[in-house]
Amino acid sequence: MDWVAGFTWIEWQPSHGLGGRNPWNTQAGVPTAEPAPLRQSADLTEMLQQDLALEREALTAYLDAIKIVADEVPLRVMLERMAEDEQRHVWQLEKILKQKEFRLAVKEIRLRQSG
Repeated sequence: MDWVAGFTWIEWQPSHGLGGRNPWNTQAGVPTAEPAPLRQSADLTEMLQQDLALEREALTAYLDAIKIVADEVPLRVMLERMAEDEQRHVWQLEKILKQKEFRLAVKEIRLRQSG
C-alpha cells in the first residue's frame, strides 16, 4: 500500500471497469490553466484597493453561483453565508478606504428601565 496525501492507493482490478489503470494518472499533457497575475504594491492604500477589488469579484462569483443553485437548498444556504461574509469584507474595506460613510440615524439612545 502506498500513501499519497493522506489517501491510500488501491489496486485497480479489471473488474472495476478500469482495466487495471490508475484513474489518477490518466490525464496526460500540459495543464491549460494559467494562474492569475499577482498584484503587488508597496503602498498601503493601493493594497487595500486591490483587496477590495478581489473581495468584490468573490462576492459577484458567489451571487452568480447562488442563482445557479437556487433549487439546491443546502448548497444555496452555504453560498449565501459565504456571500454574506464577502459582503462584510467589502463594507469593511470601503469603510477603511473611506469610500462609504456610515452614519448613525440617531446620535443618542435613551434606555428606559422597565417594570
